[in-house]
Amino acid sequence: MDLSPALRDAVETGLNFVIPAGIYPIAGDAIELRNSGQCIVGTGGVLRRLPERDGIGLLVSGKGIVLRGLRLNGTAPMRARGHQNDMVKVTGSRIVIVDLAVLGAAGSNLRIDRANTVDIVRPVLTDAYQNNLIICNGSTRDIRVTSPVCRRTTLQNNIFVTASEGSTENGETVFAITISDPTCSDAGDTGIELGYHCFECQVSGGYVSNSTNPALLQRDGKRNLWKGVLVDNQPYANQHKDYDGVAVTPQWEGASWQSETEFRDIVVRGPVRRSAFYWGQSGIRRIDCTARANSVNGTDANPITPTGSGDLKSGAVGNIIVKGGVIDGFATGDNWNFDGRPYRRIECSTTGVEITRCVRVFNCYNTTPIRCVIANNAGIGNLRDEIWLVSAQLMPSDGEPGISLVYDNNHFSAVVGHAPLQISLPVAANAAALLLSPDSSFVKSRGTNE
Repeated sequence: MDLSPALRDAVETGLNFVIPAGIYPIAGDAIELRNSGQCIVGTGGVLRRLPERDGIGLLVSGKGIVLRGLRLNGTAPMRARGHQNDMVKVTGSRIVIVDLAVLGAAGSNLRIDRANTVDIVRPVLTDAYQNNLIICNGSTRDIRVTSPVCRRTTLQNNIFVTASEGSTENGETVFAITISDPTCSDAGDTGIELGYHCFECQVSGGYVSNSTNPALLQRDGKRNLWKGVLVDNQPYANQHKDYDGVAVTPQWEGASWQSETEFRDIVVRGPVRRSAFYWGQSGIRRIDCTARANSVNGTDANPITPTGSGDLKSGAVGNIIVKGGVIDGFATGDNWNFDGRPYRRIECSTTGVEITRCVRVFNCYNTTPIRCVIANNAGIGNLRDEIWLVSAQLMPSDGEPGISLVYDNNHFSAVVGHAPLQISLPVAANAAALLLSPDSSFVKSRGTNE
């Protein structure tokens, strides 16, 4: 029995109403809420999709609408899988959604599409085929999501924010999306993604675990803030070869795109195949973040054979500022050159970081530093190299007059019984040459074994 017509009639009155306990079968032709100021409250009733009836479940297109306690179930088999089978779609403005629960959409559980001024509080969104929550397409702005719980997706992300749902270069932007205290797990793709042209957005607090791709991902964003999120990586045995815990990667804008984005107090736990923090676009501030390869779900496990990098700069990126925090237990602590090709590193710095139990503390192989600083870092229990500068271009030339590297006041020590950590300089180069290079200095502080 299809109760869509009865629900549609109730909605069309424009009056407030309650959905009491019970199961309410609905078809796929959208029940549209377009009357301003309407309030609908669920007190235990479930709107359950009928099988093989494609379409949007609930469409919220009006202004000032309030939804409280609604429950929807989209687990019935559909003829198609995709956005045409989203369970709840919001296109209106000044919308308030509280305690929404949606299960099993053949598309996304909740879509916010070209909407503005929407408050979503405590949604529970689980088992979507595509995204549990998608906020998308140009003109979307001022969306606030508080304490979302998003668990399990088949194909895409737990939370996906993007100005281009189809991943095309459309030139549009979304603004001022705020996600606070999320709990996300078991995504088929990323945990939380601020995708193409997300500007002035913020993700703060919460916990993200067991994502197939990065737990936190930004692509072509600008002036965003990621703060205070705890990440548990996917188990190492399940990771693909390019797995990263947190990543900023290009989509259309390229490596030189100035992101003007800050990652602050992010904690990434567990070993990685590639990196805990991956920087593939420029203009990043990484402040007081922590990467612990040997911490699995908060327990300090027996040290594994170190793999991956704690922090990684990839491609032609610059203006990467790493300040404070901890890097523990990786093959390379701070990796300035992932693929070994020659790259200029313009105005990058690593200062005040504790780097421990890594095979190599710094890798600057084949880089050309321009106004770069590595200073005031320390750490114990490292294994082999303090800094690897082989093939680095350290002296100014007519082609690169601005070369300068300050390496100063770094205190690292090796494991008991190991030889002191090595410093590997380019052939025919030495620390004295750096001391003579304008604006450069290389001061090796005395290191000791533990």
